[in-house]
Amino acid sequence: MAMLCRVAEDVFWMSRYVERAAAVGRLLEVTGHLELDEGDPISRRELWQRLVQPRSGDGALPDELTPASGGLEPFAVRNWLARDLRNPRSLISCVARGRTAARRVRESISSEMWEAINALHLWLAAGGADSAMDEDSHPFYRRVLMETQYIQGLADATLSHDDPWYFTSLGKYLERADNVAHMITLQAHLLHERNDDDQVRWLAVLRSCGAAEAYARYYSLRVDPARVVEFLLLNSSFPQTVRFSLRHASHALQQLSGSQRGEAGREGVTVATRSLGLLSAQLEHAAVDEILESGLQSYLAALQKNIARVCDQVTRVYLRDEPQPGRVVAVARAAMLMAEQQQQQQQDQ
Repeated sequence: MAMLCRVAEDVFWMSRYVERAAAVGRLLEVTGHLELDEGDPISRRELWQRLVQPRSGDGALPDELTPASGGLEPFAVRNWLARDLRNPRSLISCVARGRTAARRVRESISSEMWEAINALHLWLAAGGADSAMDEDSHPFYRRVLMETQYIQGLADATLSHDDPWYFTSLGKYLERADNVAHMITLQAHLLHERNDDDQVRWLAVLRSCGAAEAYARYYSLRVDPARVVEFLLLNSSFPQTVRFSLRHASHALQQLSGSQRGEAGREGVTVATRSLGLLSAQLEHAAVDEILESGLQSYLAALQKNIARVCDQVTRVYLRDEPQPGRVVAVARAAMLMAEQQQQQQQDQ
C-alpha cells in the first residue's frame, strides 16, 4: 500500500537526521583526539576551522564563527557542531528534528524505535549531556553513536520491509553517501600538501567514517591517501562507503517505484530512479586513478551536487507528489530534437 506523502517525508527525514547525528558525533570525537596530537595552537584552530566549511544549502555562520585574524577558536566550533540549536546540522538539532519526525509517524515505525529515539532526545535535552561533553567528551560521543546505530538496527529488525522501511533505508544511505563524500573533502587538500602527519590525518578520515578497522582488514597496509580515497568511495562490500550506500539507496528507490507503479500521476517517479541509478552506476565503474587524475575535489563537489539533486527529485516526486514529465513527454521531446537535427543537417548541405 502506498504511503501518504506526509508520512513518507517524516520517515525519510527521521532516518536522515539519525544518520547525520551519528556522522557529526564521529567527526567531533575523532577531531578531539586529533587535536591532542597538535602542539601548535594555530594548527589546532586550523583543524577545527575546516569543519565549518560552508556546504550547499547551509545558511550563514554566526558572528562568533566568522574567521578573524587569529582564526576560529576550537571551543566555538565544537559548540556549534555539537549543541547549538541555531545550527540545523548540530548533533542535538539532528536528534531533536529526528524525534519530532518520529513522533508524527509513530504508527508507521515500531514502538522500540520510538522509545529509543525519544530516550536519546530526552537525555540530550535534559542538560546532563552538556556536563558530560565538557567533562569527558569521549563517552558522550560514544553513547550518541551507539544509540543512533541502535535506532538504525531496530529499523532493520522491527519494521516490515515494505514502504516505510524502504524510505528509512533511502534516507539513511543518501545521507551517508553525502556525509562520506564531505569527510573526504575536508582533507582532500592533503593530496597536494605532503606533510609528515598526512597518515594521521587520513587515518582520522577513516575513523570519522567508521571505516578504520575495515580498511586495515581489506588492505593490511599502512594508511595511504589513494587507497583511503579508493576504499571510502569505491569499495562495494563495506556499508560506510559511497558506492555501497548509493547502490542500496538505488535498490530502495526501485522498490518504492515498483510499489507506486500504475497509480495516476506517478509516471514521473522514473526521474528520481533514473538519476540515482545513473549515479550509482558511475561509482560501480569508476577507477580511483581516473578520479584523482580529473581532480578529487572537483569530483567530490560534483558527487555531492548530484546526490543533492537526487534528494530534490525524491522530494518532488515522492514527498510532494508534484506531477513530473513522464515517458511520453520524453519521447516527444526526443522526436523534436531529432527533427531539429535533421533540419540543421539539410541546411548545412
